[in-house]
Amino acid sequence: ESLSIISGCSGIGKSWVSLNMGLAISGGTPLFGFFEVDKPRKVLLAQFELTNGQVKERVGLLQPHYGSSWSKIGTNFDYAVLDENNPSFTDRWDALDDLLSGNKYKGGVVIVDNLYTSVDANVDTSNNHDLIPVVSKWSEMMMKYKVSIIIITHHLKGRKRTPIDHDDILGGA
Repeated sequence: ESLSIISGCSGIGKSWVSLNMGLAISGGTPLFGFFEVDKPRKVLLAQFELTNGQVKERVGLLQPHYGSSWSKIGTNFDYAVLDENNPSFTDRWDALDDLLSGNKYKGGVVIVDNLYTSVDANVDTSNNHDLIPVVSKWSEMMMKYKVSIIIITHHLKGRKRTPIDHDDILGGA
């Protein structure tokens, strides 16, 4: 029931990291061959940036690297992809709440890729006032469904790449 945020510049591989995290956690294998996973857990990757085809292609490329844990991954790993019925830049948290309502992921992890496409276009994710209702939904979902949530977010686009300072990261203080 914890919250983690992964942030980075566009195009550096955040979606690859989130997919690898989901596969490692669901298979109970060390993330990147190094970070221990205590046991296999249910994982839902809410993918609001890539298409279904892109996710399937990436999973296919990664599958050989997960060897004998692939059967556990097949049992524990799910993903939901943005489609024509759930357009980008609309509030996706109620739809995600519906996916979690069966308690299938209790004790597991929900990975959201990414923050800015999961909220209404009018929400300024760098403004605490706009972000408070979204963070409240996260807290409610973590408690109600007994899940941890990992949010992928971007640094502000068009800004300097290094060094990164607090004002470069999308998301309230």
